[in-house]
Amino acid sequence: MAKPTPVPARPVPQTEEEVAYHAQEFVKEDEAVNQLDAEEAQELADVKQKYADRKQPHIEARDQHFKLAHAWGEANRRGRKTIALPNGRQLQWRLPSSSSLIVVEERFESIVRALLRLKNWPKYLKIELRKNNVKADLEELQKSSTSLRRWLGLDKTEYFRIK
Repeated sequence: MAKPTPVPARPVPQTEEEVAYHAQEFVKEDEAVNQLDAEEAQELADVKQKYADRKQPHIEARDQHFKLAHAWGEANRRGRKTIALPNGRQLQWRLPSSSSLIVVEERFESIVRALLRLKNWPKYLKIELRKNNVKADLEELQKSSTSLRRWLGLDKTEYFRIK
């Protein structure tokens, strides 16, 4: 492994005037970067719009052909999962590889309580701490519980930025 080459230390500004200069240059370069980002976004939007305009007639035609073929297939299916067409194409029906779970929203709490009674409930449930709600009600929660007073608090970290 190669021995790392030491990097010389950069000089740090020593006066407020030097810091003011660097802060001003930072703001100027940041504005230049933001301007280039805006130009890039506009050019990308123009290209996307150009192709969207060209694709639209094809999308409409594709969707219309699909609807017509599907309607004919449903009318002539007779319990089949596949209909072979004369040109080699096939109309197929299949179940999804991963079926969706249907949950009756009005019974959600009852479902959760029933799952919590199971021995292996962590397999089915993930309990989520809603931090924004806790943060909004923090004073009230801390008053109601000594444990919560010890375990919950606000981050006092200060962040630096130049505007």
